[in-house]
Amino acid sequence: MVKKRFLMIIAMVFVMGLALIGCSNSDDANTGTNKPKTGNNSGPNEEGGEGVEGGKVTFAFYAAPGGVFNPLLLSETNEQYIVEFVYESLIELDEELAWKPLLAKSWEFEDDNKTLVFTLNENVKWHDGEPFTANDVKYTYEVVAHPEYTGVRQDYAGDLVGFEEFNSGKADELSGVEVVNDYTVKLHFKEQNALALFRGSIDIIPEHVFSKYDVKDLKTAPEVINFNDIIGTGPFKASESVTNESYSLVRNDDYFKGSPKLDGVVWKVVNEDLASGLLENGEVDVLLSVAPQDYELVESIPGIKMHEAPALSYNWLGFKLNQRPKEDVEKGVIDPEHFIPNKKVQDKKLRQAIAYAINREGIVNGLLGGHGTVINGHMAPSSWAYNEEGVNTYPFDPEKAKSILDEAGYKDANNDGFREDPDGKELVLKLDYTTGAREKAVPIIVQQLEEIGLKIDLQMPMDLGSLISMLEKDEDTDIFVAGWEPNTEDPDPKSTYWDTKSIWNITRWNDKHQQELLDKGVKTPEAFDQEYRVGIYNEWNAYVMEELPMLSLYANNSIRAWNDKIQNVKPEQLKIFRDIHEWYIQN
Repeated sequence: MVKKRFLMIIAMVFVMGLALIGCSNSDDANTGTNKPKTGNNSGPNEEGGEGVEGGKVTFAFYAAPGGVFNPLLLSETNEQYIVEFVYESLIELDEELAWKPLLAKSWEFEDDNKTLVFTLNENVKWHDGEPFTANDVKYTYEVVAHPEYTGVRQDYAGDLVGFEEFNSGKADELSGVEVVNDYTVKLHFKEQNALALFRGSIDIIPEHVFSKYDVKDLKTAPEVINFNDIIGTGPFKASESVTNESYSLVRNDDYFKGSPKLDGVVWKVVNEDLASGLLENGEVDVLLSVAPQDYELVESIPGIKMHEAPALSYNWLGFKLNQRPKEDVEKGVIDPEHFIPNKKVQDKKLRQAIAYAINREGIVNGLLGGHGTVINGHMAPSSWAYNEEGVNTYPFDPEKAKSILDEAGYKDANNDGFREDPDGKELVLKLDYTTGAREKAVPIIVQQLEEIGLKIDLQMPMDLGSLISMLEKDEDTDIFVAGWEPNTEDPDPKSTYWDTKSIWNITRWNDKHQQELLDKGVKTPEAFDQEYRVGIYNEWNAYVMEELPMLSLYANNSIRAWNDKIQNVKPEQLKIFRDIHEWYIQN
């Protein structure tokens, strides 16, 4: 799972549109004056103008955050984007998706790679002036390992020594996190762990702020739900907010990398349909997500720069292969032995026919105007583990789809235009999906499935959270369309959505061979060899695309646009606001 984006993942870390907007020197988040405040020169910029300290940049999203402003407890992308400016981790990914220091200044392995030692920066302070120490690191891991923890980041602690004892309440502390001194902390793993650095990348929260609460009460703590009260170590700190409208942050003058050049940043909720207009009239300076249909319009706006790259997220069509019995859902139990098969989608031939019937390339070229890519697998295309070699790519072939269904016994016996199942019973597939961009793609998919004789019961679209909740609770459905972002920090599918016993295994796929491959991908010492893992994950991807518990559809390109007054913007595939403390506004 992606540290910053396993939100879904969670809420599935799943993909939601966001945008960055407006340069303003006003303290009012809604003025959008776009005029930099006079301040100290930061020197000539690369285009010959003068850069000044001061001014604000307004970031915008297309939906209000849910209101959980804590990296251990949030589950929405919009919450994460705010939190990312406030909280930080020991290490982070660089533009090449390799690890680099952040709150930690260095690390090393000991004890035959079973112990990861972090040396922390000594000049880091929390926003309230308290020093950041190794005790904060230990506290963070103990929160996610605690038996009363209600978030989705427990995997960060699950491989540590003493996790089971602490999580069951038999131990008072998590022995796998050792505080050597204020600025040295060790993570002791139960065995050699190929994911050790990934496990060390969790966002750290302040012990002195949260330890006064019971873990079960953290999600309602004022420092979690009140934006103005959140305290981190990042370059900006919370200032003021208008719920569901705007969230303002001011620069952290004590930031350990140096005081940011901007006075502050603002996250503002805007209507997605108006975003391009706001950019054109000067209220918006940067869009994180430009709709494909608006590409040419935005490109034509004077003084705007653009950057396009394959998105880290992708869209998919899933099959609800199995469901948990109600008693297991109520108890929170995931026991594959109790799974109840969904007979309507058990036949692999039916799933493969559906794959051939969907014109994924047509959706990319038509709806997205070519600003996207067909995806044939379930890892981030940018990952070193992504490989389509030997993978069935299911090119659009409706005649082949019909032939597969005929051979499998799905025939239209009553001549109503729709096929019955091999037992001669009516076959109706219920399809659920999310609101947003997919609302335009799903009707096309339904039409293409009906053209091969499959009757689809198309439901009303629902918001992402509602769909995920429905799937987690194993409520009645057959097919569902949504999207998510696979792990960019490590390609391990087991840690995200695919482990048989994971709550995020929303198809409830129960397959021993795929589970064996998942386990092999992280088995040490073999998994320390990247080429070994490439081979395992290629085999896994080919197997998944053959069995098709889920069909990968396409990825929208990430299209960003920003006012060229903002300097030091470093657009990359992962994000656009890296080193935002170095941004400044051209005079």
